[in-house]
Amino acid sequence: MQSHILIRRVEIILATVILFFVYLPGLGDIEFHPDESQWISASHIFESYVRTEFNSEAWDQYYLNLHQPPVACYIIGIGRFIGGYRRPDLNPPWNFERGNKFNERVGAVPSDGLLWWSRLPMAILGILSIMLGFSILRKSSTIAAYAWLGLVIFNPYFSLHLRRAMGESSLIFFTMLTLYLVTQALALAKEIGTNQKWNITLCLLLAGITSGLAGEAKLNGIVILGTNLVIAIILGFLLNEQFKEKITAVFRNGLSTSAMCLFAFIAINPFLWSAPFARSVQMFIDRAYGMNLQTNIYSGSYMDIGQRIPIILRRVFHDYASLPIPAMFNFILVALGMWITFMSLRGLLARQDFKPGYVTFLIMAFFAATPIWLSPLDWDRYYIYPVLFATAFTAIAIDRIIHTSLHVGKRFFSRSA
Repeated sequence: MQSHILIRRVEIILATVILFFVYLPGLGDIEFHPDESQWISASHIFESYVRTEFNSEAWDQYYLNLHQPPVACYIIGIGRFIGGYRRPDLNPPWNFERGNKFNERVGAVPSDGLLWWSRLPMAILGILSIMLGFSILRKSSTIAAYAWLGLVIFNPYFSLHLRRAMGESSLIFFTMLTLYLVTQALALAKEIGTNQKWNITLCLLLAGITSGLAGEAKLNGIVILGTNLVIAIILGFLLNEQFKEKITAVFRNGLSTSAMCLFAFIAINPFLWSAPFARSVQMFIDRAYGMNLQTNIYSGSYMDIGQRIPIILRRVFHDYASLPIPAMFNFILVALGMWITFMSLRGLLARQDFKPGYVTFLIMAFFAATPIWLSPLDWDRYYIYPVLFATAFTAIAIDRIIHTSLHVGKRFFSRSA
């Protein structure tokens, strides 16, 4: 048992070291995106928060507070603060109504050093996100875990979007952390039963906090609270015998994880404190309005409802897919991976054997990938959720194909002998 734990730890260390060698070099060579200018400029709120300057005009109602939740700004702030860059060193935000030359002239492009230190914490969060996925899958399948690691490492889509000084890396990190926590809760329920109810409840409470932080990394991250609620329902029925106890547990766990999510969502953002409900709603309304406005400004990226299905499928299964194979084969692999995870969910519901990581990946994928169908904008970073989970399902499918092939080969050679 001790040797098994030691091997797991060595695997985690080696995989993390590999990711550090892949993700940290060349941070300054990543193509600059104008949105990075806005995120870095908005990171001035980091000092305002840690210095408890909650009456500062930094929390007034204006564009950045309505459109850019603060978690990524705090993380960028930590990175450039460690690098020696303070508020006076920040660039002004990019003006999208003017051209590149104008923005370069007024200093909206961050200096090389500021940009590097702002990207560093995002790259680290990207590494941690990948390792969380590896840890979850490793408990279910060694091959799936290593397939996941290889697919993510060699996909340039992830190395681009998980290293830029924008909101995607922090969104994915808190999503994967939430996934890890609900997987732990389900694993405890499977292996130990009712003896660890407090630990299970603690996992759900922490998952509520991390899902709230995901929502404050990017607003669409709030949808992952749905995963917590589904797991709360499953746990309520799994750990209790009497129907009344099941319902009581479902409501207790659902309310507690939701309350922690709401608490984290509001506590991390002083802009909301004066009117939590009204300003939260305003953030979502303004984001929807902003996206509609962007469809007019960037008409080439607009997708009407009829165009979304073919475009989204092409982006997920071909353009940004981790395997450079025809889209149909990627689709088949993802579908196979989803079927395998669905069968695990079915096993759970039938009180049979199941793999907790497969169940939670399937549920999380459903909620996380839903917002892309509502977006009218065909922008590469908007596909981060579906591409991420498509990669996980591909890894699970690869595991099944390899195991099946080995089993068939073994039977064939045993008969030949």
